[in-house]
Amino acid sequence: ALVGGLVPSKRFTTAMVLLVNLGFYAATVAYSSSVGNPRALIDLDGRTLLLFGAKEPRLIFGDGEWWRLVTAGFLHGGLV
Repeated sequence: ALVGGLVPSKRFTTAMVLLVNLGFYAATVAYSSSVGNPRALIDLDGRTLLLFGAKEPRLIFGDGEWWRLVTAGFLHGGLV
């Protein structure tokens, strides 16, 4: 493979991606709840998602926030 030994085992990589996803979800639910969203566990508000890195073309291209292309993949709009 091109990257050879640079990428850890599949099991480790999968576990890390799941942990990052779980961490982002927990953080967004906690934040959304703290700003008054009683349904945060199953329905996050758009403002919270934007604050945590949702894809928004105006912010990506206009403000140069290219990191949103990565962080958006770890965000979820709710439990389902």
